[in-house]
Amino acid sequence: MRRLLLIIALLGIFNTSQAQTQREKRSAFALEIGPASHLDSNVDVSPLGFLSYDYSLNKRFSIGASCGLDFYDSVIGYLFANARYYFIKDKTVNPFVGFRGGISYGEHGDNVIGLVANPEIGIMIKRFIIKSSIFFDTENHDDKKFRPYISLGYSLPF
Repeated sequence: MRRLLLIIALLGIFNTSQAQTQREKRSAFALEIGPASHLDSNVDVSPLGFLSYDYSLNKRFSIGASCGLDFYDSVIGYLFANARYYFIKDKTVNPFVGFRGGISYGEHGDNVIGLVANPEIGIMIKRFIIKSSIFFDTENHDDKKFRPYISLGYSLPF
């Protein structure tokens, strides 16, 4: 009888710790950096960096928020709401598509605040992120509104 109670107690502890582990891995911070260029004859490249927080709603869909900085002629900041869909939620390789939408702020153009759309496609290999995206900023860099962007990142689940 004691052995049976001990086994039941150990199974309960194991299931509780497993549930906590699954809950903890639903959130993640990610740091992404990379160059961005403009789609014109003069290729200007500027560094971009983003810090993101993602929360997994299920195995394939996550939502979150991001902030970033662009160092072109002047410093431009970004605030985004983002969503991602993972095609294969595997522990090793996770291809995804995503979208960020938000605002840019800083001294560019006539207005200080612009609207930004940022569709993205990428792959997460374990915790490393490789992605490509295009920025569309309504107030960015003297009519250079479309900017391709390639980044590398690292995701830290918690």
